Amino acid sequence: MQPIKIRDARRMIAKAGGSIIEGKGGHAKVTHPSMSETFPLPAHGSRGRQTLSPGVTHQFHKFYALMLDAKAQTV
Repeated sequence: MQPIKIRDARRMIAKAGGSIIEGKGGHAKVTHPSMSETFPLPAHGSRGRQTLSPGVTHQFHKFYALMLDAKAQTV
């Protein structure tokens, strides 16, 4: 699976109707209005790169699919 750039992940979240809550530290929380789950989005990539690590990329894809499903159910 190809790593996702952090800026692209932020764009995908916005398209899916999610919101990003900037927090203190190295992570922001991603939420969706119709979901109770949150996802910790790193402020920087793995080892200083601008991409999500492979494990976080996999988790992000799962959470993104849930956000798209939630968005489709609200429409």
